Amino acid sequence: IEGVSPSVFEALLRFVYGRERPNSDVVRENGQEILKAANRFGCKKLKLYVESEIVKEGITLENTASLILFANSHSCGYLKEAAIELFDSDPQAVMKS
Repeated sequence: IEGVSPSVFEALLRFVYGRERPNSDVVRENGQEILKAANRFGCKKLKLYVESEIVKEGITLENTASLILFANSHSCGYLKEAAIELFDSDPQAVMKS
């Protein structure tokens, strides 16, 4: 499928047909790409799962601003809310990063 890497497409298929969630390493490496594919193909449960994994393990002061932009562009409400919350906690540190 055009625009989706084989590893992300495999994760999508495993979730849809096998109810197998991508492990933390896959989410860490391909989280945003999985979110794009899940959004594109309407896999809401996969999208929410990956958003929650990114929120749990992946939001830092260094990536908060880019995650806010990404989440806004790809309708990731939970991720956007969590990133904005971190931004609000220390906007100066986020802006310096």
